[in-house]
Amino acid sequence: MAANTQVGKTNNQTIGSSKNTEQSIVRPQARDIKQTSDTNRVSTESVETLVVNEIPPWLVGLFLLLFVAWSYLLWKLPSPDEIWKKKK
Repeated sequence: MAANTQVGKTNNQTIGSSKNTEQSIVRPQARDIKQTSDTNRVSTESVETLVVNEIPPWLVGLFLLLFVAWSYLLWKLPSPDEIWKKKK
């Protein structure tokens, strides 16, 4: 007999922690019942139209260019300590 024999109703063999949930149906009202224990929050049978809203690549490039220019400008400006030293 093997050392890892499993004889229970719901068996699992994991390293770490696992979660077992028993599933049961009481007085079903629907014709088709599909049970799952997935953690997905979105599921679908069929998709007729799919709309993907993307940011245009040129807009991302423009943002990065402006960000680099702004960072360079801030780097070149004197610090508050340097401004106070010049005023004295």
